Amino acid sequence: MRALPRILVLLLIFQSFLGGRASATWVWVEGEQASSTNIGKHPWYYGQVKKDQLSGGDFITHFDASKPGEADYRFNAPSAGTYTLWLRANPVQASMRYSLNEAPSVRVDLSSNQTGVINIAANNAPDLRFIAWCEVGKVVLKAGANRITFTMDSANSNHGAIDCFVFTNEPFTPSGVLKPDQLAAAAKETAAANQGWIPWAPPADDFKASPIDLRRLNEKFAGENGFIQARGEQFVHAGNGQPVRFWAVNGPPFELNGKDLQRSARVLAKYGVNLARLHGGLFDRKTGVLNPDTVKHKVEMIEAMKAEGIYTHLSIYFPLWLAPENGAGWREGYNGKRNPFALLYFEPELQKLYRSWWQAILTAKTSSGVALIDEPALMGVELVNEDSLFFWTFNYANVPDPQMRKLEKFFGDWASKKYGSIPNALAAWKGRSHARDDEKEGRLGFPPLYDIFTRKTPRDQDTAAFLMETQMKFYADTVKFLRGLGYKGLITASNWTTANNDILGPLEKYSYMPGDFIDHHGYVDANHKGGEAGWSIREGHTFSNFSALRFDSETSGGPKVFSNPVMDPMYNRRPSMISEIAWNRPSRYRGEAPLFEAAYGALQDTDGIVHFAFDTDRWQVKPGFFMQPWTLMAPSQMGQFPAAALIYRQGLIKTGELVADLPLKLDDALALKGAKMVQRANLDGILPSEVQQVALKA
Repeated sequence: MRALPRILVLLLIFQSFLGGRASATWVWVEGEQASSTNIGKHPWYYGQVKKDQLSGGDFITHFDASKPGEADYRFNAPSAGTYTLWLRANPVQASMRYSLNEAPSVRVDLSSNQTGVINIAANNAPDLRFIAWCEVGKVVLKAGANRITFTMDSANSNHGAIDCFVFTNEPFTPSGVLKPDQLAAAAKETAAANQGWIPWAPPADDFKASPIDLRRLNEKFAGENGFIQARGEQFVHAGNGQPVRFWAVNGPPFELNGKDLQRSARVLAKYGVNLARLHGGLFDRKTGVLNPDTVKHKVEMIEAMKAEGIYTHLSIYFPLWLAPENGAGWREGYNGKRNPFALLYFEPELQKLYRSWWQAILTAKTSSGVALIDEPALMGVELVNEDSLFFWTFNYANVPDPQMRKLEKFFGDWASKKYGSIPNALAAWKGRSHARDDEKEGRLGFPPLYDIFTRKTPRDQDTAAFLMETQMKFYADTVKFLRGLGYKGLITASNWTTANNDILGPLEKYSYMPGDFIDHHGYVDANHKGGEAGWSIREGHTFSNFSALRFDSETSGGPKVFSNPVMDPMYNRRPSMISEIAWNRPSRYRGEAPLFEAAYGALQDTDGIVHFAFDTDRWQVKPGFFMQPWTLMAPSQMGQFPAAALIYRQGLIKTGELVADLPLKLDDALALKGAKMVQRANLDGILPSEVQQVALKA
């Protein structure tokens, strides 16, 4: 193998002194300067990429299923010592290890402190062709000659790519292809080209003493003062009875572990966060089989949060996380593409499987040997995320025929119990029939939700009552199951909206009553339109700039909209939480969110505000295929957290007087008479576009 040319190495080393910092040392090595005997270049993987995005205009790649790829580098270090190794490589489904100076190989964590992810595919396809910086970690170099060998051994054709890497003993925040001595000049250039703006490229936080470090607001460890309980309209610490509000985030990033996870928890505590909603499944997407490693990682995340005085709220089920393959029982009729909307509320096998997931996570033990059912740092659990028998996703197109027949039979049994028989029920309904009715099989069909909340016939009223009771029974049975396990924390049923909140909203909220508190979601989505706009921001998309603080319409010239996701009515004197809230990018008014949420949340005494989403603890957009609309780590969002958290958590704005108390009788709600006050949906756009369109039209 040939060595990296000495003249190039010397140039790389001397560049560190040209920046005017004589004490700093770094060595930058280009990936394509390796000596290797077994690199397999694939024309698609290597050739069809944007090489102008690469350091030196090139990189080294390997794509060969028959053998791992190996890249060997020789370089000189000006002095012996400890350096930080940063690597710019392909992080997508990639696996890599390295050996330094003939030492045993070490696995590279390509997700560690990952930053600057870009798509380098020439056609922008969201496939394997990405590049990103990752912090490999501390290494010890010898003065003079050193050698490092990278081995690419990914499951998919051993693929891998290296653009460049750098050893540095000075603080380094990667920025594309810029070397350490180019960062300051590039920042000045950017500032000069953008008058009135300043570059935002702060170094990694060293957590030195700071007046905006709010770690002091949290307990020494979450649960120090006992479990969180619901007493009347508030959350309180069981140990001392003191009320608590949660300034919270959805996060931290699931890919973090070890020191990176601990650092993330410290960042959250610094910015005033005292609750994290861990929102993610525990199971295989196609079969529902439990993933034990995911359970272990959730426990690790709970412990990391606990150490910084941050409580955890667990959310483990969302129909979009499952796409069952066809099979017996609860999977019959699915095809690996459809999501099981509404199925959990009535299908016994899925309910049994679902409760086994809860048993697995709640009986899992922390490193100190405490099961999560006995861990006060676990503030609460959420039974179902964004699903309902009263939302548009409940229909014959989404629920396969074999599954809907089960629910129709349950409805037939319900009607027979109420009226004595199905014929009697049909008579009471004045003969209003449905094409799916089958007296012989004891089944009764379901009219579209639109018909239910517009016609309001006796059959519509009974259908709504059956759906409400079915949904409520699932929540009540699950609460009973969790309490039977010995779980001591709080429980909330769900957080969703309905096809018509005027009429069906009260029934949805009433079905949540088996839980301890009420939850909802809401977004200001900037009227964002375009392909996959629910989760990404791409070229060609359109959006509107409008202020929710001024109650602007989403469309220019439209009437004022006196509703936004911060508005949080109280139901049945229960504590309340907004477990997902965001002003989505790319709106220019995102900056109004944190202080508005804090002030309005304090005025109405909301008990928890959970921002979506803390997907990185660095000042950057979440790494991924496309820019996404929710990232909190922006100056306009997280930069305001210390002030907002103080206002909200310490009650610097006092709770206002009760404006209205509007009682609603259950009989009237079941008669589909509707509510006097209606909570708007404020949809987030993540559901399929056809569902969104139906909901918005209604």
